[in-house]
This record gives sequence, structure tokens and C-alpha cells, in this order.
Amino acid sequence: MIYFLIVLLVLILILFLVLYLKTKIILRYEDKKFQISFKILFLRLKFNLNRNKGKEREKQPKQRASNEEISNDKIGKKLSDFREKYEKYKDFVEFTLSHLRYKIGFEKWKIRIELGTGDAASTGIAQGMIWATAGTVHGFLAQYFDFKETKIYKNRQKYTTTFPEIDIIPHYNERCFDIEAGGIIYTRLVHIIPVIIRLLKIVKKKKTVV
Repeated sequence: MIYFLIVLLVLILILFLVLYLKTKIILRYEDKKFQISFKILFLRLKFNLNRNKGKEREKQPKQRASNEEISNDKIGKKLSDFREKYEKYKDFVEFTLSHLRYKIGFEKWKIRIELGTGDAASTGIAQGMIWATAGTVHGFLAQYFDFKETKIYKNRQKYTTTFPEIDIIPHYNERCFDIEAGGIIYTRLVHIIPVIIRLLKIVKKKKTVV
């Protein structure tokens, strides 16, 4: 009986540590492949969430978008679709933001975008739209989450900023869109569990309605 109690106490202690100790979540998106790693204490879990698992894709060079894929109208439509989805899940988003306020930290985020619409003028406009959107999103999220200061070295000078390191590379004479992003999120699992429960309830409710 005493051994059972000891094992039970050890399991409870481990569960407590996993839930309440700070968890590091490392995210990486590159070549249309998404990778996520969880690190807490001595444990590290790594997942590759890829739609295309073929080995041939790994060897192929990055492909540019076709002439019909990228345009300012299409970028505007994507932003409009994003706003519609936000309105659809607005209650869940507001619950998540209020519940996780200052309970999540972001650090060492880097975003690299290659963009071209095939026209120099519209490419410049699209580039400006992305910069404006990035600034707006960062300003909004900074009200709820903690952005750690990061040292950036550029042109042989060192900068300290909480803004993600963003590099937008315009291609004025071709149509293309490619994005790479990665960074670290700090949080505690105990803070995320209520959000996951709320999300599962929403998904279950939608399936019931359908």
C-alpha cells in the first residue's frame, strides 16, 4: 500500500510540474512545412505537421507562383476573408485574449516574406500593406501578451526591440509569394487548458448543428 501511495504522489508531483512550470513552444514554418516542439524540464516533444510528406518535394527548389496567383485584389480578398473569420469566432478570440492576458510570452520571432505581383507599383503597394498589417497586429497583440526584447544585428549595428524581425523581399518583375517564420512562445499548460476546452465545445457545437 505504501508503494502505491509513493507512486501516486510522484505522479501527482510530475503532473503538477508539467502543468505549472513554464513551457517553451518552438514553432517553425519553412518550405510549406510546419514544425512544433514542446520543451519542459527534461522532456522535449517534436512534431512535423506537413500536408505533403513526399520526399520529392524536399528535393525540389521553391516554386514561384503562377501568373494568376498573386495580385493586390487577391491579397485584399484574403484580408477580407480573415476579417470574416474573425467575426465568426469573435467570442472565442475575445475569451482567449482575456484569459491568456500577459500569460504568454513571445521571443526571437523572425518572419521572411518574398512577394511579387508582376508589377512594380502594385508590388510596392502590397509590401506597404504587409508592413502596415504587421504593425497593427503587433500593436494589438502587445496589449495582451508579453513580447520579450530581442537583440537584432543589422548593418553592423545592434538594436533591441520587441517587434519581430521581419524581412520583406520584393520581386518587382515576377509573381511569387513565399513565407518563412519561426519563434518561441512561453506559457504554462495550466493556462491553455481552459482555452482548449472552450475550443472543443465550439467544435462539438458546430458538428451538432451540421
